[in-house]
Amino acid sequence: MAPRRDGILNYVLLDQYKLLFRGFVGPEMDDAEGPRLQTPLLDENPIYRSQNDTFFSTLLRANIVLTSARSCNKRDVMIKNNLLCILIRWAALMVVVVSGLWLVAGTIHLPMLNAYIVVLAPSLLVMMLAIAPQIAQERGKTDQAGHDIKARSALVILFLATMVIATLDVGHLHLSNNVPVVLSVIALVMFIAASGLQAWAMSVNSFYSPVIHIQAERGHSVITRGPYRLLRHPAYFANIVAVPASALAIGSWVALVPAAVCCAITVWRARREDVFLKQHLAGYIDYMKRVPGGVVPHLSFK
Repeated sequence: MAPRRDGILNYVLLDQYKLLFRGFVGPEMDDAEGPRLQTPLLDENPIYRSQNDTFFSTLLRANIVLTSARSCNKRDVMIKNNLLCILIRWAALMVVVVSGLWLVAGTIHLPMLNAYIVVLAPSLLVMMLAIAPQIAQERGKTDQAGHDIKARSALVILFLATMVIATLDVGHLHLSNNVPVVLSVIALVMFIAASGLQAWAMSVNSFYSPVIHIQAERGHSVITRGPYRLLRHPAYFANIVAVPASALAIGSWVALVPAAVCCAITVWRARREDVFLKQHLAGYIDYMKRVPGGVVPHLSFK
């Protein structure tokens, strides 16, 4: 009986198994009526006499199972290694940030600063974990205009400047460190909410990237679920809430200056992204009509 051949790959693998097994049993194979193993050892067995390729098909299936198992093991190892790398980067980053803020403050006895650090640490970890592994590879890319690196660097520098100036103000300068405690607590809660929104946006958008470009190789499409049902740029909205909230949560009014600049660049970048996506991403114009809110929610009183 001719064997079932589900594809060239299976046929080749069957032949490989037969050649390998032939080295143990010795006699040649006759393929006149399909691959047939002519050996006294197997011909005495009625199972192999009626279905010559059952044995080799079993070996093939076993190979597929073992290969799948090895692939799963490799995938599990890669996930664990990726998680370990994220935890190491997060721990190193937090050590630098915390030690830097305490050094700038000149003391560790600032309640609101410490509360902010306690909130910042898990928020940063959640956002780092929310970014899919393939998104991390996008960080080295730039758009055609080449403005992404400058804009992203400016946002990071301004966020760090907000934290440093606020810490310096409450620790040494005392220029505007008269923010009411109640307002600082409210700002801290707003920072937590904004961080959660940003992590949510990252997790539901498999095309989330710090770079403005089309991921054509991954079938880039419009995302309309989660927070993207309400805002086209929920992560940008979270940013313009979190950065000023950081200044007030630590307890400084003057730190709102770099925070405001950071918000202005965020809004500019969101508008630039809208223009780019309208031209290059199919369905984005219709999405803009359905979701008019870009960086801030659109309020309709109709």
